[in-house]
Amino acid sequence: MRPNKDGAVQLRFEGIDAPELHYVGPHRQPLGDASRDKMIEITGFVNVQYNGGLTVQSSTPEKISAYILMKGFDPHGRPISYIVTKGIGNVRSGETVS
Repeated sequence: MRPNKDGAVQLRFEGIDAPELHYVGPHRQPLGDASRDKMIEITGFVNVQYNGGLTVQSSTPEKISAYILMKGFDPHGRPISYIVTKGIGNVRSGETVS
């Protein structure tokens, strides 16, 4: 796993091919913003404001409780993940969930 300079880790969601947002001009992938916005909505955030479209400046709520479940990495070292925001109780980091 390769954390960013701020310690954040870029995730890949299992079974979801999300368009990249960082490409510009003719290389920009269609529906990138719409895909990002839908993922943000599904996870429970509203009133999201962005710095340049890639970084969240503010949102309501500011944060949510969630679990990131993963069992493998893509070829670039990013965790292939599931995000769970409700309904699995208390899970400790590193614990196996079936």
